[in-house]
Amino acid sequence: ADCLFRRRRLLPPHDRFPSSISPVPIAFFGAPEFSVLPLVALAESELVDVKMIVTQPDRKSGRGQRVIFNPVKATALDLGITNIAQPHQIDDSFITELAKAGIDRGIVVAAGHICPRKLCDYFGYKLINIHASLLPRHRGASPISEAILTGDSATGVTLMELQFELDAGAILAQSSVDIQPEDTTGSLSDKLSDLGTQLLKENLAKWLNGDLVATQQHEPNATYAPKVQATDAEIDWNHDGSVIERMVRAYSPWPTAYTFFNQKRLRLHRSNKIDNENVDSHYPGLVYRTRTGSIAVATGGSPVQLLDVQLEGKKMMAAEDFANGMQHFIGSVLGT
Repeated sequence: ADCLFRRRRLLPPHDRFPSSISPVPIAFFGAPEFSVLPLVALAESELVDVKMIVTQPDRKSGRGQRVIFNPVKATALDLGITNIAQPHQIDDSFITELAKAGIDRGIVVAAGHICPRKLCDYFGYKLINIHASLLPRHRGASPISEAILTGDSATGVTLMELQFELDAGAILAQSSVDIQPEDTTGSLSDKLSDLGTQLLKENLAKWLNGDLVATQQHEPNATYAPKVQATDAEIDWNHDGSVIERMVRAYSPWPTAYTFFNQKRLRLHRSNKIDNENVDSHYPGLVYRTRTGSIAVATGGSPVQLLDVQLEGKKMMAAEDFANGMQHFIGSVLGT
């Protein structure tokens, strides 16, 4: 029962990929910054021809409602790729366009679209995905922040076959990296984007030739990483300091961990858990100065040192500068 089913995708001779033929046409599905490095690597590869970019619709921002291109679209245009599809949802007409373009392979990297069953059926095992976790751990929309929140010591990327069930496709290859104590979702995203790009480059030719062994995921080990909501980042000071410190890192750069001071939102950009300090008499959320003069907040367990904070409507600043300039901050109870 503990053995995982393994198989090798053996393509028929006419569908294999000798180096002497033209590059294989593919569609690339992606949108955020995490997707950019894999796209650039594919655009530079002699093995594939990125015939179509599939990405999120343009969005408007600012008072003038200026149209903003997402990172993948902007990069694609810089690379000279102009066949860019931006559907709100993937439907039958879109699949028809893929067929007309002669595209029967796809690579997905944080696309943001729900891939319907018809799309998965159209591509079959020729649709693969780079997922930012060591599957089956942290399936879902927010695997990087979830790895930090749960205190994982390491994470990684998985090259997998995409199927209709959420991140449940067979694993083709994986690569891991340690999570450093200072890592945020932003810094870890950069590392995993680079790691995923390298994994894709190392395995691209093997995938095209059907030479990768596909290993089914072990379902009992599956965990899920739900999409982060802005309200998830509100701090409950009754939690232990280690939980709060991980929240601050996991929700950086978005949505940024926050609490309330004088009924205004106070964002916490950086913090540390403080060990070996007796604060049993302090109420959770109480702001105080430590013996060394740093700014700390009592919690339900180990206290938290504040490093960089930002009051609503103000610029980010060092917590000590904020405390020096903000009357009654020391001695206040955050969260109210």
